[in-house]
Amino acid sequence: MHPAHQPSNNRFAGPIEGTGTNGFDVEAAASPFFLQIPGWVTPPASQVSSEPFLSCKSLYTELVAALVQTWDQPGSRRDIAEDCFRISMNYWDLLKKHYASLFFRSTGEEVLFFRYVKPGFLAFAQMFSLVYHVVLFRPQDPVAGHSFLEAESLRYPNFLAANKALIDYWLSDATVNDQDWFLRHTHHSHTGNRDAFDRDPLFHTAKDQPVRSYLALRAYHHYIAEQLAQGL
Repeated sequence: MHPAHQPSNNRFAGPIEGTGTNGFDVEAAASPFFLQIPGWVTPPASQVSSEPFLSCKSLYTELVAALVQTWDQPGSRRDIAEDCFRISMNYWDLLKKHYASLFFRSTGEEVLFFRYVKPGFLAFAQMFSLVYHVVLFRPQDPVAGHSFLEAESLRYPNFLAANKALIDYWLSDATVNDQDWFLRHTHHSHTGNRDAFDRDPLFHTAKDQPVRSYLALRAYHHYIAEQLAQGL
């Protein structure tokens, strides 16, 4: 198994030069599937100049670079997907430690974190857990394997159909529901919604989890489409 990448000693290193489609500058020469769709939609310009957001942006570009480097390695796709999952969780833990010391100076910063930042980081962990599921459980028989991928391709459209109102809101500039959906004071009535990626009650709100799932499933849908197109 490849050694899992650890965050650099410079926890908030400068952004990587390059042109990507994640809303930030990333190294996209290899164009793996998880860079071909926005991983973190850029918040309104008036909010992105705050120090906490800029710190998150730098850490995010470091995370993406680590994932690209790992995904491009030769070797077992099972091991590589597992390593990418571990990298994603390592960076999420690092981000939590940063915010535990910084905390939020306003409700606006808290909304920004839970509406955009947290889902953008944790989406990678959920996405690579799904990729690992495919690598591990897809049947070797070509016909059965194709049917398996076809079934997996339904995850994203089914999720969109079930969560259309929330996703439309999140993609818009609307803010009317932000304090109900993306502040932690609302999490107590939604504790049952926490999953394996999201067990820390100090970093949980009512709606950041489905936003994360939207980003993860959108990337995963692209991965499944690639697998179907290649007949793999």
